[in-house]
Amino acid sequence: MQFDKDMVGDYSKLFLYIREILLSYVGLKEVKKANITSYFCEGSGICYLRTYETGLTIALFKGAALEDRQNLLSGEGKTIRHMYMRNKKDIKKNVLQEYFQDAIVYNIEKKEKELMLKLLKKKNITAL
Repeated sequence: MQFDKDMVGDYSKLFLYIREILLSYVGLKEVKKANITSYFCEGSGICYLRTYETGLTIALFKGAALEDRQNLLSGEGKTIRHMYMRNKKDIKKNVLQEYFQDAIVYNIEKKEKELMLKLLKKKNITAL
């Protein structure tokens, strides 16, 4: 399992550091899969972590929808964006927290919109 490799590999301290930041958010759930360790809030993915020979990758599942104020996100896919780290100095803790919080808020807002749409449909409310 990748989680076991991440815990003892060359970048284990970095993995544990980022993991600790993520798990500090109330309600965030950690899911250990064969190839990645993922984090979820409101039933939807926030990010995954994985170490490689070259460092740690943080993949924000909805990164394409987030504002990249620090220009740290890489990738051109429809949804996922990546951040890469080799040591703690690569990205400041408060900056990481900003990205994680943005991803959590995005999920909460998305869930709220879905609930509001269901309520509107249930009450048969339509636009004028």
